Amino acid sequence: MENKDVIVSLTLNLDQVNGILAALGQGPYVQVAELVELVRSQVGTQLAEMQAQLAAQQDSQQEETKED
Repeated sequence: MENKDVIVSLTLNLDQVNGILAALGQGPYVQVAELVELVRSQVGTQLAEMQAQLAAQQDSQQEETKED
């Protein structure tokens, strides 16, 4: 099995991800561009999902308040 076939999941907070992106930003574009885009894409998807969940919770709480 090759390294590219092994999928690894990391759990990092947003500050840690930003730190990694900042460090990668110091490297040559040709070497880091693809990796930076992969990280940004995955983080963007996760943040969008979190925002949607938060909005749904807020809507639910507003509906409960209206019923009272």
